[in-house]
Amino acid sequence: MAKESQVKSSEKTPPAKPAAEPAGMETGARPSLTSAGQLMPPADLPPGLRQKQAQAVQGVAGNQTVLRALAKDAIQRQESGGDEQPIPKLPDPEARRAKALEILKKAYGGLIKQESKVNGVNSEAELRQNYDQSMMRQGKVFRESDDSTRPWQAGDSSQHPQMSGEFPGFYDPSSGQIYIDLGKGPDQQVATLTHEFLHANAAGDFLSTLGKTIDEGMTERLAQQAFVKNGYSPPSGFFAGAVASVGRLSGMFGENTMMYAYFGGTAVLRSTMDAVMGEAIFDRFAREMRRNNQGWLAIFFRRYEQALQGSEVDKKIAAINSLLDWWVSDADLDHIENIWRGVVPDQKPHIRAAIMPRITSLSDHGQRARLRAILGS
Repeated sequence: MAKESQVKSSEKTPPAKPAAEPAGMETGARPSLTSAGQLMPPADLPPGLRQKQAQAVQGVAGNQTVLRALAKDAIQRQESGGDEQPIPKLPDPEARRAKALEILKKAYGGLIKQESKVNGVNSEAELRQNYDQSMMRQGKVFRESDDSTRPWQAGDSSQHPQMSGEFPGFYDPSSGQIYIDLGKGPDQQVATLTHEFLHANAAGDFLSTLGKTIDEGMTERLAQQAFVKNGYSPPSGFFAGAVASVGRLSGMFGENTMMYAYFGGTAVLRSTMDAVMGEAIFDRFAREMRRNNQGWLAIFFRRYEQALQGSEVDKKIAAINSLLDWWVSDADLDHIENIWRGVVPDQKPHIRAAIMPRITSLSDHGQRARLRAILGS
């Protein structure tokens, strides 16, 4: 864990699965900057929003204060009451491992299934050696400054520009184990273990689809929120820019949508993003995130934040309505089912009340039955 300094189409076709790119630290490609006109249509809103989503967007407009707070990576602290306490000085690595798991299970319950073994090492140098060995076992590549790549080698973790800062630990998917530096303070070890246990429990397609920035940002955001939900002061300072990007996505598509995409797979985010935006934007967004194309991403966030403001319930209602506004295909119902998976119990009555009256507008009785079953689950 390195420290930072810093269009839905008119035809309704099933979404294509994004091509997987190598996961890991090899995603440090330089941004490919282009002009704003080349990045997106020059109009104020994308075509899908102009044609099909105007009323939905108007219905959810507002809440700019909350959106700005999320864009700055504000963490919701209601559950802690503002009385966060520091992590207790636990006496040994096993106690710190148990505390990290306790924090995560209290925050996320049954979503935390993997309780990986923890290997403590005595120095950051030893930790980096283990990291290099993990990367070589996984067949990862190292990206040079000229964007050329080569197989990962011993010593590369010390040379990588994204790993020049503090490095307290990592999760090794090749062994299913977590490595931490026992030379760090006990409270930092708990924070590192919390972060790395989340990596161990993330959906297999989250990193490969959305890239390292969103993966690390979402992992750290969830770790920070877990600390707050347990009444502890959240760790801070790691992946600040990535956490801010995830905060902006959460403001656009909902905290729970992002959480379920992280733990359960990116289908829920794909369906929500494509439906709410009215164009097949998810694949393009994921590709530019993997490439770290900051020019394109800056325009993406600025343009769509203006269009997609409002509560999470409003966004999900708008997303489902957009799929029901025209001729409905089985792929559209797949999207609705994916969106529904990201709905928490207290949101369901509101969304159900808004969507149930539309069932009779479906001409296909099989689709009516399926939509009733989805909303009834």
